[in-house]
Amino acid sequence: MNLDQLRIWANDLRLSSGSSDQDDILINEIKQEDKNVDEDVTNEFSTDMVFNSRQSLIDWIQNTGRNLGYIIVIKRSETSIIGKSPRLLFQCDRGGTYRSQKTSTKVTGTKRIDCPFRVKGVKMRTGDDWMIRVVCGTHNHAPASYMEGHPYPGRLSESEIQLMVHLSTKNVKPRDILTSLRKRNPDNMSTIGTIYNARHKFRTAEKAGKTQMQVVMSFLQREGYIFESQTNAVTNELEDLFFAHPRSLEQWRAFPHVLLIDATYKTNRYRMPLLEIVGVTATNMTFCIAFVFMHSEKVFNYTWALRCLQSTMHGCTGPRVIVTDRELALMKASTQVFPDAKKLLCRWHIYRSILSKCRPSITDNKSWNAFYKMWNMLLESETENAYVCKLADLEVVLQNFPGIINYLKDVWLTPYKEMFVSAWTDRYLHFGNQTTKKVATNTLVNPSPLVFVESDSLHSREPSRNSYSFGGPDLKDREDISTRANTNTFEFVELDIFQFQEPARHSCSSIYNYSVHAYVRQFPFILHPYIMHVQDVKPDGNCGFRAIAVCLGLHEDAWATIRHCLIEELHTFRTQYVTIFGSEDQWTRVYNSLNFFALDRGAPIEHWMTMPDMGLLIASKFNVILHVLSAAQSFTYLPLRSIPPPAYQHVAISIGYVNNNHYVQVALTDGCPMPPIMPQWVHFRHDCAAAWATPYVE
Repeated sequence: MNLDQLRIWANDLRLSSGSSDQDDILINEIKQEDKNVDEDVTNEFSTDMVFNSRQSLIDWIQNTGRNLGYIIVIKRSETSIIGKSPRLLFQCDRGGTYRSQKTSTKVTGTKRIDCPFRVKGVKMRTGDDWMIRVVCGTHNHAPASYMEGHPYPGRLSESEIQLMVHLSTKNVKPRDILTSLRKRNPDNMSTIGTIYNARHKFRTAEKAGKTQMQVVMSFLQREGYIFESQTNAVTNELEDLFFAHPRSLEQWRAFPHVLLIDATYKTNRYRMPLLEIVGVTATNMTFCIAFVFMHSEKVFNYTWALRCLQSTMHGCTGPRVIVTDRELALMKASTQVFPDAKKLLCRWHIYRSILSKCRPSITDNKSWNAFYKMWNMLLESETENAYVCKLADLEVVLQNFPGIINYLKDVWLTPYKEMFVSAWTDRYLHFGNQTTKKVATNTLVNPSPLVFVESDSLHSREPSRNSYSFGGPDLKDREDISTRANTNTFEFVELDIFQFQEPARHSCSSIYNYSVHAYVRQFPFILHPYIMHVQDVKPDGNCGFRAIAVCLGLHEDAWATIRHCLIEELHTFRTQYVTIFGSEDQWTRVYNSLNFFALDRGAPIEHWMTMPDMGLLIASKFNVILHVLSAAQSFTYLPLRSIPPPAYQHVAISIGYVNNNHYVQVALTDGCPMPPIMPQWVHFRHDCAAAWATPYVE
């Protein structure tokens, strides 16, 4: 049996059930044969080259060894003394013998096998020139087949360490850091362990001897966070910590209507629950408001956390709707601190509880699907009478499962139906938020600003807003169905799209035929195959109305007609739009934006098209389905009051928002994915208009 076969055999044994005495004997035999291997590389290291610096000498020797499958390291460095030049002595990394510094009974191994290879570098008397002399060019072991995972060539260079530190402060995952390093340097031999070790070394140095709590408090104070804490009266240990970023609080004061509150776990080494408080904008985008680490989930702790949140409001309007799971302590604390807010229960948590309790009893898939369908119909009951009828239908479906119907009534329906059934919850403006699952998603996608609590590092990052797909299951649970109404296809990023106004342009030149390819790249990637063409319009401040005119088959110069029609829509249904916009002042602002008809100059910024304010106006006035596309967020607007024609007669138009200051007309093919429907349409549409969405949500 030759050496290679012996190695393969030994490796198979080590991968089997476990180590044995025979395995150890076999491994020792391989090591002994390794010692008997002689590899002479004298010729490869023999050279008359003169190196112009010490570093160039080191690089040449190590690169030559690496190409041969050996790691060459510096054994000793001798400085200049009288009568002697500076010298460097190199050896194989497997040279020498291991000498333990402490006594131990544990059986250990070592890579050192007293390899005799030696090379000496000598500095010449003139300048900084160096030469090489081979002392012993023989290795007593075979070369390595590959260098990946070897600790010496896998070390990070100074530039790589700087990149690792930069990416770590941006909360980039170690595996992504390693990928970035290998893209920049294909010869990089580092492993994931190298990245973790380098990060740990950096964070240890960053702490500068401070305790974890000292690091946390100094970070909060340095970055301007608003924070409160509670300590144990006896031990003076921190028990509860509330913190919020000032920008998050500004956003909350602007959108105080809905709060989503939920706790998550396993986020820190101290096993403290993390309570996350999330707000929702009028366009259904979520943003983090505050975070609370609590040592216990009791009424006192929740009340303290919500009092801290309340203290940051400074007299502003309180929340109208609070969505939580069925955490009784949190529900009681919410009632105490915000008594005027309507309390809703998270439907997703209800579903998970029902799944765990009822699924084992209903083993037949057909029966389960019938129950699940009827349960959802019950939740979506639009009136109390409809609820009573749907409940009777549910009892018929579960007639063979009396225990389940009793569980549903006793645990959920009788005490809490007003908190999650549409017949009661739709009386309040919750913007479609009847689940706290977004809070958990927000924690995963958007880690909290204090990521160092989990990973012992200081990462300063302001909380951001995110938008997610509406009303759909998780991606992994979705069926791959091609449909125009695949609203779950879209996943969006942060931007202030609820302003959606055009910033100042440098000029209003009549030359406006920009590259449509540059425009296409600014739309969601999934729509690119469905875009037939993009038509640019004149960038004079009327571009949004020009794009709508083109979509309707008119010339873009008919922008004034579009403005007039939208003003007529706004006046005719003033009461409804005041309700949608939230105030008379907002209605007046939209009216003033539309009221511009000058032909001798471009429209000033206060008269530009704004979204989402004008989206429902356009869809309702012209009885069309309007898609508004952008890199940040895309929405679909449907008519508010009309009875829809048959689906094949629906007219869909699309405009795109590009460069953060310009609208263009976009032509999409049939069967393209449809952006999510604007949430305000769901709340403010007339009953007769409900069927507009039917073909797209089936």
